[in-house]
Amino acid sequence: MQSIAADAFRERRVTFSARLRTEGATGTARLWMRVDGPSRERLTFANLENGGRTNGPLSGDADWARRRATLDIPQEAAAIKFGFLFGSGCGRALASGFRFGDAAPDEHPEHFPAAPRNLDLVAGREA
Repeated sequence: MQSIAADAFRERRVTFSARLRTEGATGTARLWMRVDGPSRERLTFANLENGGRTNGPLSGDADWARRRATLDIPQEAAAIKFGFLFGSGCGRALASGFRFGDAAPDEHPEHFPAAPRNLDLVAGREA
């Protein structure tokens, strides 16, 4: 994990990206990024949870794939924190080619559902 001052990135859209790969992973490998305010409160967060097949976390045996976390940095931001995480399982996760900077025009923040889903906590069910 790294933490940097947000001053140079305020009111900009930034992307943290890397190439990820997993081998026999029962857990998930993912990138994450968080923006904190002056009192260390979380202002915004991305962890690829809603990225689907093209930008979601990797598990099992997955070949190299570029993944990215993109956030809009608000004016009141104090710090940007970001990192690579492999958790909740066994196996191996590899990462390479890390990049951090201004987002490309086609890179947008994660979109979250407008309403709660799967309140019965049934595996594999979205509705």
